[in-house]
Amino acid sequence: KRGTSVYFPDRGYPMLPKALSNGICSLNEGVSRLTLSVFMEVDRSGKVVASRLSKSVISTAHRMNYPEVTALLEGDRDLAERYADVAPMLFDMRELAEILFKKRVRRGSVEMDLPEMEVKLGPDGEIERILPADRGISHKIIEEFMILCNETVAEALQKAGAPCLYRVHEKPEGEKLQGFAEFVQGLGLTLPLKKGGVTSKTYADLLASLKDGPLYRVVNTVMLRSMMKARYCEFNLGHFGLCSAFYCHFTSPIRRYPDLFVHRMLKKLIKGTAPKAAECLDETRALALRCSTSERTADLAEREVDDYYKAEYMKKHLGEEFEGHISGVTEFGIFVELENTVEGLIRLEHFPADDYEFDQKMYRLRGRLHTFALGDPVRIAVAGVSQRDGKVEFAFAGLEEVPSDRERTSRRERGK
Repeated sequence: KRGTSVYFPDRGYPMLPKALSNGICSLNEGVSRLTLSVFMEVDRSGKVVASRLSKSVISTAHRMNYPEVTALLEGDRDLAERYADVAPMLFDMRELAEILFKKRVRRGSVEMDLPEMEVKLGPDGEIERILPADRGISHKIIEEFMILCNETVAEALQKAGAPCLYRVHEKPEGEKLQGFAEFVQGLGLTLPLKKGGVTSKTYADLLASLKDGPLYRVVNTVMLRSMMKARYCEFNLGHFGLCSAFYCHFTSPIRRYPDLFVHRMLKKLIKGTAPKAAECLDETRALALRCSTSERTADLAEREVDDYYKAEYMKKHLGEEFEGHISGVTEFGIFVELENTVEGLIRLEHFPADDYEFDQKMYRLRGRLHTFALGDPVRIAVAGVSQRDGKVEFAFAGLEEVPSDRERTSRRERGK
């Protein structure tokens, strides 16, 4: 029924009962656990030259965390001595991860710059601060290894003709793609569209050409909105964002049901009892739909709780000023995102007096005196908070005061 684990800043709700997720299925230092492994031999170009799937036993040498591994790889001598038995392997892992990343970039994997936030809670449960999540080299190692593993497993199940819940990400098309192409063109850039639509490499090359430039953030934002949402599917439709011909979720069977389903099929495949995909297509299709739905439900719940915490945090900063950038433009105002990922609305009625027109294609509100466009830097003051709704309202800081309704009407009449 749950379909996935759900994570909030102060607690988590595991998919499996805690006796399993925190007990026999949890990797503990020096304790042997039954597992399912994918053994891969990878050459220096990042190509998998050999692979095999096997039931296995793992005995964890050290229970390390991301900050420790990152610090060790960045030269922390104390950590290098403490984990001397595995340090050489960690450096090999870093080298391989860099090879795999470069290979993904060459083939056209789209590296979206998606800000993630982290809520720091105090001992009493009060929010101490909200800050962008820190992703070091250790995160990147795990990410590259998981992607390669998921691709290898999906390819094995596809070639065996066995059922699989593929993780698919279809290419952009229709109005969203056309709208993005027009937006890019309006910025003086080009998005080459071929007869078959757009390729992931086209998207990747465009982002790469703008890296560290003023247009990167805004193009990144609109590009993301042009994309389809990844989902689970009984058929292998490929993964546009990763530019993967085969992809599924295998690496988290404790916290995602699709991974658990894939594990079951792999065990049957190893045993020689796996059914053919065509024999259970209806069941797999229903599972794919169910898992996609429960994933969206969990995502929505996590966003709503995050917004609640952000609103609670910003209550302490009412009236204070911050730097941000415009993250959304609508006909009723603009959304501004701060560096800590808090987003707030400035309503149109609180704009400096002007005759504004909403340009939906270019994501901007344009007046005769003022123009506010997606990505523009803005200095704001925190004007209001609705913690229950998880909503924050901002006001401009440093711009002329907003006139009264009578003054605004008078100015419009004079303008006519």
